[in-house]
Amino acid sequence: MSMGTLAAELLQSTLGKKQKSSLKDQLEELWGNFFGKVATSVSDYLSIEHLGLMLAHLARLEPVKLERTFPETCLQKGRPNLLVCPQADILNAVLSVYMLDPTKPLPAEDEVLVCTAKTTVEEVLLLLNRAVQDDSGKIYCLVNADMLDYEVTEKAEEKLVKRTTDYQLVVLCSSEREDKARLVSALDRYRVQSPLIYPVREIQNYLKQQFQRVPEGPLKPVSSLDIEKCCVRVVMSTRAGAGKTLVARRLAKQVKILNPSMQRMEVSITIPLQEKTVNYSAVLSTLLNYTPTPGQTIPRLFHLDIAHEVQEGVDNLLFNLLVLGALVDEKGYIWRKSPWDLYVIETLPLMMRQEVHHQRGHVQPSVQFVHHILTLLPSVKCRSPKESLHILINDMRKPQDCSAHDKLMDDTEFRSVIFQRPFQYLHRMMQGQGLGGVNPRTPEKTHAECLQVLLRYCGIEDPSWAELRHFVWFLNTQLQDCENSNFCSAAASGDLPGFLQFVVRFMIQMSKDFATRSLDISEQTPGHQMWLAEEEEEDVLARFQLKRRWELSSHPYTFFNADGHSMTFMGFNINQNGDIVDNQTNEIIERGVMPAQLKDALMANRVPLNENFDNLPRLQKIIKLCSVMGLQENIHDPDTTYELTTDNVKKMLAIHMGFRCGIPVVIMGETGCGKTRLIKFLCDLQKPVGTDIQNMILMKVHGGTTHTDIAKKVTQAMDIAKENNRRSPYPIHTVLFFDEANTTEAIGLIKEVMCDGTLSGKQLPLNKNGLKIIAACNPYRRHSTDMIRRLEQSGLGYHIEAENTKDKLGHVPMRQLVYRVQALPQSMLPLVWDFGQLSAEVEELYIRQIVQRYLNSNPLPNLPGLQRTISAVLAASQKFMREQEDECSFVSLRDIERVMNVMTWFYSHGNHLWDLMDKRAERDLLEKYRGQEDVTEITYDPPDGVTRSLLLALGVCYHACLQKRKEYRDEIAKVFTAPCSLPDGATTIKEEIVRCQDVFLDQVQLGDNIARNQALKENVFMMVVCIELRIPLFLVGKPGSSKSLAKTIVSDAMQGASAHSELFKSFKQVRMGSFQCSPLATPEGIVGTFRQCAHFQKDKNLDEFVSVVVLDEVGLAEDSPRMPLKTLHPLLEDGSDGDDKPEPYKKVAFIGISNWALDPAKMNRGILVQRGVPDDMELTQTARDICSSDELVQNWIEPYISPMSEAYLTLYERSTSTMREFFGLRDFYSLVKMVYAFAADTKKHPSWHQLKHAIKRNFGGLDTVKPEEEFAALLPSVNKNEPVGPDDPDNSPSGLIRASLTGRIGDSESRYLLILTENYAALSILQHHLLNVKDTIIIFGSSFPKDQEYTQVCRNINRIKVCMETGRSVVLLNLENLYESLYDALNQYYVYMGGQRFVDLGLGTHRVKCRVHKDFRYSLLIPV
Repeated sequence: MSMGTLAAELLQSTLGKKQKSSLKDQLEELWGNFFGKVATSVSDYLSIEHLGLMLAHLARLEPVKLERTFPETCLQKGRPNLLVCPQADILNAVLSVYMLDPTKPLPAEDEVLVCTAKTTVEEVLLLLNRAVQDDSGKIYCLVNADMLDYEVTEKAEEKLVKRTTDYQLVVLCSSEREDKARLVSALDRYRVQSPLIYPVREIQNYLKQQFQRVPEGPLKPVSSLDIEKCCVRVVMSTRAGAGKTLVARRLAKQVKILNPSMQRMEVSITIPLQEKTVNYSAVLSTLLNYTPTPGQTIPRLFHLDIAHEVQEGVDNLLFNLLVLGALVDEKGYIWRKSPWDLYVIETLPLMMRQEVHHQRGHVQPSVQFVHHILTLLPSVKCRSPKESLHILINDMRKPQDCSAHDKLMDDTEFRSVIFQRPFQYLHRMMQGQGLGGVNPRTPEKTHAECLQVLLRYCGIEDPSWAELRHFVWFLNTQLQDCENSNFCSAAASGDLPGFLQFVVRFMIQMSKDFATRSLDISEQTPGHQMWLAEEEEEDVLARFQLKRRWELSSHPYTFFNADGHSMTFMGFNINQNGDIVDNQTNEIIERGVMPAQLKDALMANRVPLNENFDNLPRLQKIIKLCSVMGLQENIHDPDTTYELTTDNVKKMLAIHMGFRCGIPVVIMGETGCGKTRLIKFLCDLQKPVGTDIQNMILMKVHGGTTHTDIAKKVTQAMDIAKENNRRSPYPIHTVLFFDEANTTEAIGLIKEVMCDGTLSGKQLPLNKNGLKIIAACNPYRRHSTDMIRRLEQSGLGYHIEAENTKDKLGHVPMRQLVYRVQALPQSMLPLVWDFGQLSAEVEELYIRQIVQRYLNSNPLPNLPGLQRTISAVLAASQKFMREQEDECSFVSLRDIERVMNVMTWFYSHGNHLWDLMDKRAERDLLEKYRGQEDVTEITYDPPDGVTRSLLLALGVCYHACLQKRKEYRDEIAKVFTAPCSLPDGATTIKEEIVRCQDVFLDQVQLGDNIARNQALKENVFMMVVCIELRIPLFLVGKPGSSKSLAKTIVSDAMQGASAHSELFKSFKQVRMGSFQCSPLATPEGIVGTFRQCAHFQKDKNLDEFVSVVVLDEVGLAEDSPRMPLKTLHPLLEDGSDGDDKPEPYKKVAFIGISNWALDPAKMNRGILVQRGVPDDMELTQTARDICSSDELVQNWIEPYISPMSEAYLTLYERSTSTMREFFGLRDFYSLVKMVYAFAADTKKHPSWHQLKHAIKRNFGGLDTVKPEEEFAALLPSVNKNEPVGPDDPDNSPSGLIRASLTGRIGDSESRYLLILTENYAALSILQHHLLNVKDTIIIFGSSFPKDQEYTQVCRNINRIKVCMETGRSVVLLNLENLYESLYDALNQYYVYMGGQRFVDLGLGTHRVKCRVHKDFRYSLLIPV
């Protein structure tokens, strides 16, 4: 009976009767009838009762009676035996429990639960229930019980203490965490004092015997292919590129022929593990795809490729899968290991140092595996070529731990043409024999002899197999071309005597150049190369430093062209002695390579041996390039603006040869050094003329790029490559370019695609489709010590201390790196080659091209000599910037484009702007010479519009970011020549920039007491220009440098046609979207802000409207565990996050406000403005502007302004010499306002007691300095001994605090109170003596997880909002995670509307205006 039929019958029998009973009675009867029938009558419904009966019946069909031998010598039945041991011995202890009877199988997943922090109550209780109810003789283990959270531990404890049955249970905990584990304390009375743990060797033999059990059946188990017939094999090495993957691939080929009936099935599966923490669900999901149907047996090879970078979860994964035989996830899916399968674990194990204590008392350091399970499993080592040679010849230098099972030189590789051709040529050359008779298809000599020859010539002292293979592949390709060339034929040997020997020797040089490492990788014996988990910071960075720079190395190239009868020589000359000489440095690369007779013969045949490539016509350069690449039928110039220097062409040919030889191309270079453009030219050169084929796919990798993003892009590139080959009349390379590849944590997948040729374990048909892959990496470089100190002390400083941040490269905090990069996988390190920098000469050529392009287009005029002058100025600016030792040194051709763009904008707005600047100049001159009777006439001769535009563009793009501005102006003024002459030199540069800034500020409406200081003028000026041109702007300065104020002023001023001034009516209308950055910020929040702002631009005229994304305190998001800034790179460039061709409306303006600079990869995509500590003159002028609203009051305090400025700077310098910046500009500004308020209130000069009160209120809290003494020393006109008057405030500590709590002095807004206290002792004082308890709310925070949640932060902000509106005081403790949301409120950054004060409260993209009651006060208590 179905559920539907049952329901119909029940309704008919119950409700169909004519009854007088109530509806309630009828429903109860219906419910009773339902329960009576549902247990026996329904076919499509399974009750819990039925399920239990079925499971009980299945259990009775195959009863299991293991009757394991319980080690009662050290453990007891009927109690939870607590075994506490070091974490490294946990797995050994578990296996030791089951080793008393080796005839019994390994423990199963129902006997052992390996706990993690995510283990649930249900999992633990299920194991304990099995233990106490077991009657089959099993032994149960709760492993890593110290990792259980509090609630799970509590339930487990309740379950254990109540049991008295004769169960067999062991609870294992780590001794490193026992003091933090509640279960250890609860079960301490059951602790085992001397647990039985077998030696490692015995445990290894036990596991090997268990893995050698052979199943019975008609098929052959894959374990029969293993060297010891084990179903588990770890293939490891002490370095990358040692042939581990090759071992797995050889096994995969054997599996296909092992069982002929299975050849059509997928019998070899690779599962790569690349993330730092093992993703169990992903592994299980992959395995479940190969679940056989019931009764089906499919012997398979499972290859788990564990990257060296995997740090957590390896022990649990391998122990559960290989020892316990099953993987289970939180959804209940399960995978069981089949005895027919072979599991190959490929790993380059992570190591750690450990001290071994011997019985005699001495301590011996040793190196152990971080993942202890690898010590126990059957393993085999892959030896390097040098180690293999020592083992083969039985040399004394062979490794002490070598064994008969070690993997040495692969026999198939040895017999291959790729190895035999180079070996036979090199062997004949080494023996002094002729080079004839080479037959690479017939193997010669032995493995040992082959290795001896190859190691001698490869140029690396101790290469990996991968490096040796790259040397051999390149040399084989060149020798193959040599054999096919007419120059090396038998007919030509008489005319060109010794040519073949010359070519082979030259090819060896080229092959060495390609094989030589660029990174400073150690070439010691592999045993010393093990990369340790606890490496020092210097060691981590040292691995990634370049020891061989492109521009400082020789790159002599000789290519046999594809036509077979011509050759291309590049990068060298042959001198009279037959030596190879580098044509740039004139250094001899190799002596005596070419005999004089051969050189004469080649010259007679017009072979251009000493040709200067740079002097060739452009078309001839392209012909040579196309000849090497086999593009003789497709010769064209894809980009006439690209400079074809010898250096660029050699780099393109190096990439091309990497493609031909199957060598992955990984290049490292600074951002903006020309990598992308070179690769684009190379791709466009291959593109058939007149087609729209897309043969370059660029992926802009960033910190937010995921495995899914990369997999999607690779799949897309495969489809495009396939389509390109279909459309192209000849084979064409399609290039997938991963730019800034090492910025993502998914770098492991890029390594898999490039080095292994697979995607998530699946083989990619790269060669078939012609898809080639290039990865570009940012350098690994740390800021200088001084730079790090300045960053750490900038403004508010970092939210998290350097040693506590989780965002690290090894042990190095990411924020201390110039670029925020991830560690390259080891397999990629030998492949990296330095891209080098643009030389000054080449950069100047590009500068001239860019300038000419702008001059050829309106509105800039193409005046005689203008291109030369602008180019010289920009080249000098680039040179000056690179000589700096801070963030400003990172410049590229992006900056040149930016300068010309800004210059064009100023010139187009010149009609109105120049008039305003001229009027401002005349007004300034009149003010300057007012009262000077000897001045009869004031004349002003302004620069012309082009010169002004150039000066202002330099001011925007270079001048604003510099600390050494005067030096820059002096240096650049020397380069200005006609038609952009500067009669007054550097003075004109400064005057024009400042004058334009004054004009911009003159055209906006400012409130009272807003100082028109240099910081505000520059901030407003830079914001307007960058918003207009949608150039990203990073505004970096200390708190109080008018960053947020400038944002509000610009937002109010730039209203398009509705603007208040005529100048701003010619600018775009602005809509700003703010995002408050904090440690709670997420990537989705930032991306959402960009999308929202882009949406406002959609369907609008982009020449009249612009949306601006403002990231407030962007630096605070750098330490967020969610890494929200990782998405910024593509958003800053084109406004999109992953779109190949983003719509124009998605490009929005951007302003990032921060207390410290970000990494150059972000800032290079925009303009940086840096505000340092203002000097005495600027501080004094700012103070005067603050007091300018009342001239009489200003006169009263004028004598104190300059001394106060000087005293502040002295105090600032002393306080920052030993610690983070404690005092800031806001303290000084508040001091001035408070002194002004005292003077305005008393209608006279402020007294010493009033000055002292203001000084203590704003500069208290730091015991190491005495602020009142510093100020008193510089205020000589004040009587320090005058008695306290009736108008003088209370200067006692309680009086100062009470004054801060009560609020205002005259009309001055009192700052909120920050109290530094030990153990919150100040809280009770505040509560009992100073605060009105009824009107005060105290809000506590903590580090407990729920207090850190987003919802709790929102609750706290809402409570504060209510207090703001009602005028109640708030005391905040331990609420660091929401202070950023109160950014405007703590700064008292109010907006006045209708006589009321309002302030923004923000959390991410959510911002709300909140009314601030006049009686509202903050108090912050900070523990010290």
